[in-house]
Amino acid sequence: MRQSAKVALGGVIGALSLICMLGTVFPYAIYAMPALAGIMLIPVVAEIGVRWAWLVFGSVAALSLMIILSYSPEATAMYVAFLGYYPVLRVTLQKLPFFIAWPLKLLVFNAAVISVYWALMNLAAIPPDAFEMFGVDLPQVMLVFGNVVFIIYDLALENIYLLYIKYLHPQIKRLFH
Repeated sequence: MRQSAKVALGGVIGALSLICMLGTVFPYAIYAMPALAGIMLIPVVAEIGVRWAWLVFGSVAALSLMIILSYSPEATAMYVAFLGYYPVLRVTLQKLPFFIAWPLKLLVFNAAVISVYWALMNLAAIPPDAFEMFGVDLPQVMLVFGNVVFIIYDLALENIYLLYIKYLHPQIKRLFH
C-alpha cells in the first residue's frame, strides 16, 4: 500500500473514531461510544499495521482530550485509559500463548481501571466515601463485574476482527492494493 493510501485510511478512520467520541454528548452513550471508537481501529491494524494504529489512537486521544474532555470527561478517560488502545494492543497479545496472553490482558485492564480510580481519588479530589453504598465498597464489586464484562468485550473484539477479515478486508484490499 502506498504511503498516501496509508495516510488517507488512517485519517478517515481517525475522523470516524473522533465522531464516535463526539457521540458521547448523549448520556446513554458514555460507555458504548469510546468502545466503538476503539473498535474503529481494527481496519487500521488489519490493513496498515499496528504502528499506524498507535498513531491513529494517539491523534484521536489528543483530539478527545482537547475537544471532548470538557463535556464528557468519563468517556475521554475511558478511551484514553483503555478502550482506545486495547484493540491495538490485543493484536500483539494474541500472538502470545493463551496462558500468557490472558493474564496479561487482565493485568492491562485492571491496571487501567485502578489508575483511573486513583486519578479520580487524588486528582479530581473525590472523597472515598463517594464510592460506598450501604456499607459496600463499590470499586471492589465493580472491578469484579468489570473483569467479566472485559472478557466478553475481548471475545466480541475477536469476532469483530474475524468478520472484518472475512467480509471487508477483501474490498479494502481491492481498493488500496
